[in-house]
Amino acid sequence: MQIIEGDQGVWGIPADANNPEFGSLIQDIKAVHPEYFENGFLYTLEGDDISHLYYDHGRTLTAFSKVYLDTHDEGLLPFIERGANWILDKPAVHNVNYNSAVIEGLSFAYRVTQTKDYLDKAVNMTQEAVISQSNDNGSFGNAHNQEAWYHGFIVSGLVALKQALPASHEFNPVLEFHLSNAITYLEESTDQGSPYAFQWPGINARVWSEIENLSAIGKWPALNSNQMDAYANCLYQTVHGEVNPNLETGFHRQKALYHFIQIGNALANHP
Repeated sequence: MQIIEGDQGVWGIPADANNPEFGSLIQDIKAVHPEYFENGFLYTLEGDDISHLYYDHGRTLTAFSKVYLDTHDEGLLPFIERGANWILDKPAVHNVNYNSAVIEGLSFAYRVTQTKDYLDKAVNMTQEAVISQSNDNGSFGNAHNQEAWYHGFIVSGLVALKQALPASHEFNPVLEFHLSNAITYLEESTDQGSPYAFQWPGINARVWSEIENLSAIGKWPALNSNQMDAYANCLYQTVHGEVNPNLETGFHRQKALYHFIQIGNALANHP
């Protein structure tokens, strides 16, 4: 297995100048700081731009931790620890779903290592950078983060933290309040009447699967009928979106593919 990680323990972002989201940023940085790039990846960003590393880094840390929890492959531990340690001195940023990606990664890394610093950072970042931006309707942050697919990223972070948090932890009541509201907003954003088709639908199918798993271990109530309908709609939209020619191809398709393992499991459990 090839593991592409920077010297400081960060998993970078692909240095693809044609990427529709980051292409112009990649070009600008490469023109000034070519030393920030190695092996086709960007590993270093400064100031507010560091937030662009959070999504891929947090998701990769989560993936490594999940593999460890399934396999107990000791060879993964140094990478998980280096990846989690990289986050410890990093600031919260304005983009809620970027913060949530590293919160999710830290929560899973805590489950692997039981390192209290990882849990403390996840809790503090949730308070400082997610809950502080909560809205009355259960969403978080600005209109960008209130979109159904970005909200799904945020809920994933909250669910991961809830799963990692010990039952006696004082943060549980606050987290449960905001997670409950966030799930209500998720339900409303992904029901049959929402304009949800073809917009990274795999993300929220994954989130509903995570909530269902949280229920299975007794850390959250079982999904009600309306939530199950929203979950089923996400599964339908994911499968339908993959064969629909109107889907925004390439970038959004790639994002949706991140979650196909969870979607496959969900489809198997809900024929």
